[in-house]
Amino acid sequence: TGEINTAIVVGRMLKNSTVENCHTTGTSSVKSTTMDLGGLVGYNSNGMITRCSNAAQVEGSAAIGGIVGLNLSIVSACTNSGAVSADVAAGGMVGANYGDVIACGNTGTVSGITNVGGIVGQYSEGNVTASWTQDTNEKDNDGKAPSTENGVGNEASDCIITDCYVFSETSDVTGSISKMNTAIEEYNSKASVKCLYRWEAVTDGYPTLKTVTE
Repeated sequence: TGEINTAIVVGRMLKNSTVENCHTTGTSSVKSTTMDLGGLVGYNSNGMITRCSNAAQVEGSAAIGGIVGLNLSIVSACTNSGAVSADVAAGGMVGANYGDVIACGNTGTVSGITNVGGIVGQYSEGNVTASWTQDTNEKDNDGKAPSTENGVGNEASDCIITDCYVFSETSDVTGSISKMNTAIEEYNSKASVKCLYRWEAVTDGYPTLKTVTE
């Protein structure tokens, strides 16, 4: 438990830092009475979070995410299955995003008062690419359902969302795999830090990540 910049693994990531292959369990939880709270990281100011997963319950006030609360940098190839709840800006992966989210997936429930999304709750800048959420998002307290199109609760006009999906059932998955992988390749053609993962379909399930060599 804590106040601002609270998480199970790292409260705040600074310049050139990396959180990689870190995982939380369903028996853990993290809570805050204020903002910037995440299952793995509270505030990612200038680092990279990659190949991590969260199963813990995450509960706070604003900018609350299954992986990271406030993201100004890169979240890559991460998954969330933990329940996320916030008053404002609740996201399965990222609560409030000003950076890049690439190849991430969410199966956890997400709830809040406003700006609620299975992938990102509040999206102001950056890119959200080739990511998905299971359609388990709860409605916010105003009665407005979270986005059923791309998993982003609220976005600014200049945000770039590429091949992100909300899957209501596993039968929806197959046709989206190739589109998400193409989007990852296009992202890599412009990005200085490459995403070395691709999605693949599994029998009776949601997309899973595999490592590729480039």
